[in-house]
Amino acid sequence: MKAPKIGGICSLPALANQIPRQLSITKNLKHLVVIDGCSNSCAKKVAEKLDLAYDKYINLEDDLRMQKAGPFSTLQYSHEDVNKVKEAIKERIDQLRKEG
Repeated sequence: MKAPKIGGICSLPALANQIPRQLSITKNLKHLVVIDGCSNSCAKKVAEKLDLAYDKYINLEDDLRMQKAGPFSTLQYSHEDVNKVKEAIKERIDQLRKEG
């Protein structure tokens, strides 16, 4: 049995550039989980600048202790790292479900 769809992914550059379609989609979400890759917290700053209320926040570097590999290294994560992020996202979603 397929799990019901509970979310999606929004484009940070589109939000930062205030693309109307992305802003509309994001503002109409029931819940928003913001995920940042490092302690620069770019996604969180964009959300706050646009007054996007988010329910949960994950920072891969600060919360999950993942090391930033450097510029142009987006795909240089281990299978273990990917699972760690997946579990953190699932945990936040489960928290939202319990909170109603």
